[in-house]
Amino acid sequence: MRILDASALIFSILIAFAMTLSGEAKASEKNCAWTPTAELVDKIEAGLEMPRGHPLQAYRRYYSGEASGGHHVVIAVFLKSDHPGVEVVPRDKLPRILDGGCSVMHLRYDVESQKVLMLICSGVA
Repeated sequence: MRILDASALIFSILIAFAMTLSGEAKASEKNCAWTPTAELVDKIEAGLEMPRGHPLQAYRRYYSGEASGGHHVVIAVFLKSDHPGVEVVPRDKLPRILDGGCSVMHLRYDVESQKVLMLICSGVA
C-alpha cells in the first residue's frame, strides 16, 4: 500500500473534482442517481393513463431517478398492494419483479421532455 503525503493527496482530490465537474470522469460507466421531488412525482401521477381496471391508487409506488446524457429519467415500479402509497427510494432499492402481469408495472419518465417513455405491465411467468 502506497502512502501519499498531504500535498499529493490534496492534488489528487482536486484533479478528481475537476474531472467530475468537466464531465470527463465517468463513475464506472453507470448512470448517475438523483432523487425525484414529491412535486415531480405528483406531476407525473397526475398525467398518467393507467390501464383499464388498474387504478393508480391501488398500487404501492416506488420512485427513483437516474441522469444520463443530459436527461433526468424517473424510474418507478408499481406493486398492487393493500397498503398503497408513494416511496422515493435509491435506485438499488427499487423492487425487482419481472412477472405478475398488471399487478406489477414499470414506468420510465423523461423529465426534460415531460413525457412518459414507458408504462407497462410485467410479464406473466
